[in-house]
Amino acid sequence: MFALLAPLFVSGPGPFGPFNGTLYPTADGRFKAQLPQGTTSIFTNGSWGPRDPSRENGGQDHSTFLAALPSGELLMAWFSGQMESEDPMHTAMSRLAPGSSQWEATVVVPQTVQPSYSNQNPVLLYDEQTALLHLLHPTQYVGLGQANSTVVMLTSSDGGVTFSDPAPVFTGKGAFVRGAPLAARDGAIILPMYYTPQGYDPQTNYDYSAIQRSNADRSGGAALSWTEFAMQNSSGMAQPSVVRLLGKGSGAGELRAFFRDRFCDSIRVSVSKDDGKTWSAPRKTRLPNNNSGIWAAALKSGAIAVVFNNAHLGRTPLTIALSYDGGLTWPFLRDLEDEPLPLDHNCTCGRGWSPRGPPAPADQAADFYHKNCQPTFAYPTVMQTPDGAIHVSYDHNRQVAMYQRLTEEWVRGGVGSKGIAQPDSAQQPAAALNK
Repeated sequence: MFALLAPLFVSGPGPFGPFNGTLYPTADGRFKAQLPQGTTSIFTNGSWGPRDPSRENGGQDHSTFLAALPSGELLMAWFSGQMESEDPMHTAMSRLAPGSSQWEATVVVPQTVQPSYSNQNPVLLYDEQTALLHLLHPTQYVGLGQANSTVVMLTSSDGGVTFSDPAPVFTGKGAFVRGAPLAARDGAIILPMYYTPQGYDPQTNYDYSAIQRSNADRSGGAALSWTEFAMQNSSGMAQPSVVRLLGKGSGAGELRAFFRDRFCDSIRVSVSKDDGKTWSAPRKTRLPNNNSGIWAAALKSGAIAVVFNNAHLGRTPLTIALSYDGGLTWPFLRDLEDEPLPLDHNCTCGRGWSPRGPPAPADQAADFYHKNCQPTFAYPTVMQTPDGAIHVSYDHNRQVAMYQRLTEEWVRGGVGSKGIAQPDSAQQPAAALNK
């Protein structure tokens, strides 16, 4: 086991900040923090030098992930380094102690600093049966593309202070993880994932999503083992975020998987009535998607909270939506970030794939990678702790990891969004709110 590397710096880029991890109150009743970046320097033009946040290839902090430990601590992990799919790219982490208003200094998981490999999308999995914390992340050899990706796992017995060396866990061609694990009814762990075996191109129809189910009994020290269940009709649907419906109403106990849409149309949803083994064909929700990450969480009230970019083009605004009927209607939406996208920024949906046809203009019909699509508020995570607080993480312009703490009442107190989707006009009846 190796201890995490000390923080590499505490300052941050651009006109926003401060980058000290301190929670500060907003005028409307939330708390926000901007965490220090995970690395200070990158390799450009044949030598190491400082990060240049004015350029997209001047370093990145991206794909945040939030998890709670039994101690009440919050952990945030993300990947940090030169640029996605380039070397070096490693996992950075920070933690927030219970009751604290200060995220601890950003540290680096040293085992994820691997020459010639890009290590991305960290997922934290705490196993209550073994009291072990696992860090899973995709890893790919630089220059060979996403079809080269596999997933490795590191293990910690001290709550993420130290980790083991990485070991292969999902070695299928183009394997990726992103969504949060959740408990199955039989004690197994359900882990959503997705594959791009032909590389990043939805037009191939070879990509798909899947569910991994672990062995149910791990109490005797048995190692995690996994059985895969493919999600049918999921080509073009990536990064499933799976929740279990709470309460006593229709569908209680069922699973819902919400998907990123590679074609920049709508967030899709699929239903499983057998605890993740089979899934219905994904159908459209009325929430738009821009081919960027989304996240869903089940709240104690029975609501589903989804955080997403309320747009087809670009990655702003960042919006939270609430549904009290399993995702059929969304009577409450409120923006977490609402900075407008400048009209002179020629941005595709999301940040890379430009579809051949609507909603992109005709002059964007080719596959195109835009370098200056700012502002971006991307790859959110949302979760609720037992005290009822809702926690959201995301990144700003791929340059800094962001955090917000809010309440369900705060979301319900909004009046809409600056984005495409707006609240359903019919409010949920009181009975539905008290399931």
